[in-house]
Amino acid sequence: MAELNLKQIIDRLNAEFVGDTRKLVFWYDDKADFAEDLENVELENAKIYRLQPDNQFYTKYFLERVDTTTNYLVYAPFPKPDVRENHLEDTLLYSRRFSGPINEVANIISELHELGRSDAWISRHLGMDKDEILRLKQITGLTALFKEVEFGRAWKAIENDLQDEWEEVEK
Repeated sequence: MAELNLKQIIDRLNAEFVGDTRKLVFWYDDKADFAEDLENVELENAKIYRLQPDNQFYTKYFLERVDTTTNYLVYAPFPKPDVRENHLEDTLLYSRRFSGPINEVANIISELHELGRSDAWISRHLGMDKDEILRLKQITGLTALFKEVEFGRAWKAIENDLQDEWEEVEK
């Protein structure tokens, strides 16, 4: 897939902040590919907040207590920390995640599902096979994308059978 240029990214980011409700969008840029580019970027309806690995507590305080009305792109020029080390994890749960060019197709699949399109529709219109759609859904990590999937039971409770086996062992 072709790399997105900065203008395309800015357009996508501006689209994230359309509407009247406050939005927080987190962007973990694993390799800091866009850190320099974002220094001079201004978004139409949001401010850019630059997250550092050592200012998570202050960021949480700032976003949830100091400025509770402004839209923010929270840009982190490092990989997303593990859940146990990420003090912003709960804030991420009610916010959106933005990703650069790597996950573009996965985001398209996610948006199509939000619009009510089925896997069959996506397959037919985008020319993708079932496994490819599944892999892209896994990238986004959203359980809502799997609402059409029927899951089988991985195990079956057999409590009475186990009890019988234990009784035989004890004899």
